[in-house]
Amino acid sequence: MQAFTCPNCGAPIDAAAESPRVVQCGFCQRTFERDAFRASATAPSVSPRAGRGPLLVFVAAGAALTVSCVLFFVWRGGPAAPPTPRAPALTKPTSSAPRPATTAPATTRTAPSARDEDAGAQSLDVESGRVTLTWAGRLVSSTGAAPPAGSPCTLTATVASRGTTSAHQELLTLQCQGKVLYDSSVPLNGMASTRFGLDETPVAGEVRAFVYGLRAEDVGSRSAPRAQIALSTVDGVMEAFRDTIPSFHVRATVERSTAVRHGKAVLANSVPPFDEVVVRKAKVVSKTGAVPFAVPACEMRISPAYQTKHTCRVVLSCGGRAIYGGASGGFDECLLADRRPLSFVDAYPTPSDGDPQLNADLAAGTATLGDTSKSGATYSVTFALSEP
Repeated sequence: MQAFTCPNCGAPIDAAAESPRVVQCGFCQRTFERDAFRASATAPSVSPRAGRGPLLVFVAAGAALTVSCVLFFVWRGGPAAPPTPRAPALTKPTSSAPRPATTAPATTRTAPSARDEDAGAQSLDVESGRVTLTWAGRLVSSTGAAPPAGSPCTLTATVASRGTTSAHQELLTLQCQGKVLYDSSVPLNGMASTRFGLDETPVAGEVRAFVYGLRAEDVGSRSAPRAQIALSTVDGVMEAFRDTIPSFHVRATVERSTAVRHGKAVLANSVPPFDEVVVRKAKVVSKTGAVPFAVPACEMRISPAYQTKHTCRVVLSCGGRAIYGGASGGFDECLLADRRPLSFVDAYPTPSDGDPQLNADLAAGTATLGDTSKSGATYSVTFALSEP
């Protein structure tokens, strides 16, 4: 018998001297030629799976051989297991290696609290306290347990600023001839679909002076005691009713706006974009067409309006009559510098936006008024503006 070591897995192989040229490993089942063993015998090899048993050295020497072949193998009472592959070593990065980027933690936005809204309101110079507003009205129809038609009514809303473009309803009531027909503080037994929207309009020719419009709704299937209401002062209509005993149903007219209120704005967009009313005398220089006034000079007043878009409100009065900016008009986008209006342009005639075309360059001291009617008639007036 001759002993060899498998070149593939290192297991010992015993082969008879008279065996064929091909030898098979009993462990990994690979076959090899005897010549391969003789070639590898010139350099001793050590099994990679050194065992704990005694190391035996087998020396084969032939009388006719001039070179002795020395084979080393490990005996552990059976064939040795094939070598187990090792995982590649992890290389620790050196200090000069770039560090991986660190991802900042995600930020979660939360809804502002009432305290946050109050702080925002104060920082925007809006009213920080509650404001009570009233509109006068009159019943036009009445049924059930309500005052008769023709009775005077008072709609009252107490609001608080949020420091934004909306206001919070604290209380809404409707009284007609001394009887409360609706009170938002009364407990609700049932369902409610609610809406509340406050309009704050800067008064022309003044600073921090406002009038208010209201749209509100509180309706839904319910039992007593809270009634239901729907109203729009902008449209001048109001309706209140209760289906449970004592039931009633009333309709009323209501003023479109409140009396003028002086003070800080309730809505952030109504905070004045500048601080003083600009007044200029406007002397007529030239005119063409059917000009709607005959006096030689007019007066132009530019007052603050909104924070964005329509930043100023302009009124041009000629002979005691508002030729431009009367009623609820005159809102323009002024060019401002150092909280002062420099110029504005209204390029739309009366059929488009309800008032004539007017543009003014306060720095140059010039202004132009014009209009085009639906029939196509036109007029134009140029003015020289007085110094501030």
